[in-house]
Amino acid sequence: MNLKNVPIPQYYQLFHSFKSKIVQGEWPPGTQLPTVDQLCEEYGLSRATVIRGLDLLEQEGLLIRKRGKGNFVHTGAIKNVILRLKEIVWDWGENDIDVLHFEITKPSRKIYNSFLPQSVEKVLWVQRLIKKKGNVLYFSNAYINGEIGNKISIEDIKSQSVFKTIKNLEIKVKHVDRVIKPYICTQETSLHLGMSVGTPILRYEMKAYDLNDNLIYVVEMDSKIDGIIIRVNIDG
Repeated sequence: MNLKNVPIPQYYQLFHSFKSKIVQGEWPPGTQLPTVDQLCEEYGLSRATVIRGLDLLEQEGLLIRKRGKGNFVHTGAIKNVILRLKEIVWDWGENDIDVLHFEITKPSRKIYNSFLPQSVEKVLWVQRLIKKKGNVLYFSNAYINGEIGNKISIEDIKSQSVFKTIKNLEIKVKHVDRVIKPYICTQETSLHLGMSVGTPILRYEMKAYDLNDNLIYVVEMDSKIDGIIIRVNIDG
């Protein structure tokens, strides 16, 4: 995996790559990580960069270093990560949601391709700001299959997550794919997050599927890198 072509500090990229492996279960609790040399070879980075990424993982409470044995995923890592992912925005009643855009529209090529092999000609595009005590937590774009989006009102989406909105329609969600990755603040995102264009941020991408494995929605959320605490609603 090559992390050198993205203008974000490589140790940050590495840290979030490691963390994603833990969150997604690729590195379950108790797993021994590859050696530093092996990680250097896998990611094409220096020892100093790899060690710094591991340092952040340890500071987050996700890594245990055992002298003479190696590095291991903390046995309580999954619980700790899930709690941290939920704690800031899980209680929607305490957050302010500003709906910036709400429209049934033709999807962009990127979003259209996300729904393939389904042929989705229309999506409900919802753009929101999620704030807590006046501070913006993240800037969100959701794209919901148009047939489902037609059943959703702006009032539905102002008070709860996309996941809960779908659930209230009695649509069964089989699974949600989640990816956390480093990203660069764009012109549009900069206006909402109050950051300079080109500043490193985090992007959380979620895709929810029904019982027939048809894609229900895509959510993209951009958030500031606030120290090393990830702030994200894992349900979208």
